Amino acid sequence: MDFKDLDLTELDKDLSEDQQKEWNAIYASYRSGSILTGRVAGMDTTTITLENKETGEPERVSINCLVIISYRVKVLIPAQQVWFDESTKRPDHVLRSMTGAVIDYVITGIDRENDCCTASRRLALAIRRRSFLKLAPKTGKKVSVNILAVGAVHLLATCGGFDMTLSQRDLSYGMIFDLREKYHPGETHTAVLKEYDAEDKALQVSVKEAEPHPFDGVEIRH
Repeated sequence: MDFKDLDLTELDKDLSEDQQKEWNAIYASYRSGSILTGRVAGMDTTTITLENKETGEPERVSINCLVIISYRVKVLIPAQQVWFDESTKRPDHVLRSMTGAVIDYVITGIDRENDCCTASRRLALAIRRRSFLKLAPKTGKKVSVNILAVGAVHLLATCGGFDMTLSQRDLSYGMIFDLREKYHPGETHTAVLKEYDAEDKALQVSVKEAEPHPFDGVEIRH
């Protein structure tokens, strides 16, 4: 049954206060495109119905999805809706590393009777970008960076609707042999905005430059 044809009053009559709060946020996001934020519980492979681009007909396909469960409702974000566009798309193994990351999303579909929804991070990123760029970001400004996934020598972070890969030189003045020992998905760090490339739509930040250099003010004697 289509969502707009559901009797929500009847379906929601036995919900607890916390359940009703969760569903109200979901309904609002679906109807108005407002952003929700949640923590990634993991990656799942599921079968959903998508429109075949060649035929225009619905078809069942198996895809990888990020899973978010804020309280009881299972929210699925298909891999195709995780990244802003093809140029920022990461391999599927990155999705498996995003457990614990805190991400924004917009609800795109509701299966009320089965307590399940589909969502798009891509739509949320577009909204975040518009808001960020309205403020005309300037070099040297301090910004918040959210960690999405961490590898040994690089990590994936997001800021103002832009995803970016950071290495040790962006993160620390000292040597870090394995970034996974210090950084984890879901963390938020302060960074300094280094550059915004309007042509390439790319943002560069430095986490380490948000902190004083450890050797500033240290007198070196010979």
